[in-house]
Amino acid sequence: MTNAQPHVTVDPVTALVAALATDRAGQGTAARDGMRQLEQAWPAWDEPSVRLAESLRSVGELAAAEQAYQRALERNPQRIEALIALGA
Repeated sequence: MTNAQPHVTVDPVTALVAALATDRAGQGTAARDGMRQLEQAWPAWDEPSVRLAESLRSVGELAAAEQAYQRALERNPQRIEALIALGA
């Protein structure tokens, strides 16, 4: 008999909410890693890029935040948060 763990699949919205909560709890590096993973796993979804950019901006990583906003616009050229943040 083995102690195999059950396979658990978390939907991307739940994963993003968890990353946002992690960020608010003061664990920004872990949160941003999770957001980057979501960007890669769901390349058409702009939300992780926007939330990553906001987190990066909040810690003063402005160049990285700008790049994340640009990625959001590549996914959704009408994403208002990214347009405003980039002054477009």
